[in-house]
Amino acid sequence: MAMGCREVRQDIEGFVLGALPPAREAEIGAHLAECPDCRAAEEHCRLLLCEIKRTADKVTPEPDWERTVRSAVAAGIQAERRQSHVRRVFAVVGSMAALLLISLTLWSIADRTVNPPQIKTATKKDSAIGGGLVSERWRYESVRAAPGSVADGVIVQGASMYLLRDDEAVSCVVAIDTATGAPRWQSECPSLGYLAADRSRVFCLASGGSRTLDLVALDASDGKVLWRYSQGAPHRLQGACHPIPLEDDRVCWTIHSTIHMLDAKTGKPIWTRPIADEGPLSSAAVKGEDLYVVTGRGLHCLKADSGDESWRERFAEEMCGQAQPLIALAGKRIYFVQTRLGAAPKLFCMDLDTREVIWKRSVSGARFLLAAGEKIYVRGRRILALDSRTGETQWAYSAAGCNPLTLVDGLLYFVDTNKHGSLVALAQRTGRKAWELPDIRSCDAFTKIGNTGYIKTRDGIVHALVLCSAAQPGLEATANGR
Repeated sequence: MAMGCREVRQDIEGFVLGALPPAREAEIGAHLAECPDCRAAEEHCRLLLCEIKRTADKVTPEPDWERTVRSAVAAGIQAERRQSHVRRVFAVVGSMAALLLISLTLWSIADRTVNPPQIKTATKKDSAIGGGLVSERWRYESVRAAPGSVADGVIVQGASMYLLRDDEAVSCVVAIDTATGAPRWQSECPSLGYLAADRSRVFCLASGGSRTLDLVALDASDGKVLWRYSQGAPHRLQGACHPIPLEDDRVCWTIHSTIHMLDAKTGKPIWTRPIADEGPLSSAAVKGEDLYVVTGRGLHCLKADSGDESWRERFAEEMCGQAQPLIALAGKRIYFVQTRLGAAPKLFCMDLDTREVIWKRSVSGARFLLAAGEKIYVRGRRILALDSRTGETQWAYSAAGCNPLTLVDGLLYFVDTNKHGSLVALAQRTGRKAWELPDIRSCDAFTKIGNTGYIKTRDGIVHALVLCSAAQPGLEATANGR
């Protein structure tokens, strides 16, 4: 029987600490891959752990402190679970877990000098896999891979790949060469992930002073910190979005209920725009000098150069949501998914000129939205290809999983986690399977550049896969073997 949210959240601290039995950890990992609310709680707990590890490396605990705190926390949790409502339980468990995290962290790193970051070297792999469809050029190990996390995704910019790697007490950004897997640099600045990049900079989130959440820019050539920008509010990863690099050396960052537009060269704010009392904000979608963001109650169009509001469309009750909306922009239409408790998520298509809803439909379990040409692709309990004009289903493909969809050269790529997992390529037009590579499990996007694809698997390994001639668009084939 699958675990519920209540059970997962009771054990989330132990999961983050790596203190659970393997079977329990696997059950929670499977739940996190499907549940965005519990993933947000897990990310928040990891943020707390990172903050504690970052600030506690010079403190020496008293003898027997770890044993004392363990006993006190265990007793307190049991007492509260017997006497309180589940919400009060979770609040108390969270605060006590913070104390436990402090104790365990201080105990484990006391009287120890933290060594400089060590760069992991990629392993060369030239063997053919998938019955000759794919050969593995190289692999890079020890990459952070929390199940279902949106924070630790791998990105590719130019000839470099950027990823998050756990290095003893902290996580750091690493740059590697996409052709060889050779390391270029590893940042000295601890990072919480949410990576993005332009040609000159790598952007990530980091824990700042006074328990704030900062946006950090690293030099793409050597990983040195160029600037830090603090959004000022106490850190919570709920509502955090990846920064979005824009043209003219700007970067847009949506966090909590505020949009920040920054000078990408200096980190100085160009403008900030709070949108209060409307629920979580979506990531921003930019078209020309118009910036769009969807909230739980409305659609906002802002001027990208000033942050001034051009217009706002208030939603009818059926269009309102309670979770962070999904958003996609194509042509003169915007597509967004709203989620409400006790109801299936709904996808809406709105004309940006008339601000009228053109069509709407339910999209069960929607976790990812992609707009491309005449089709809208939705990843939920099934992968749906919808007509962008009408919302009607063009084709559907049953596949479990949590990784985003990637559309390249007429093929739609994703990971199906049924059974042992597999990397699948579907023909964009028909939904027919072009090829499949077994034994791949991942919640990260598949990236394809030329004839090479990159995927980070759940075991924390990034694979560089050379797609051979049999695995090209228009050919029907299924890989055999690993």
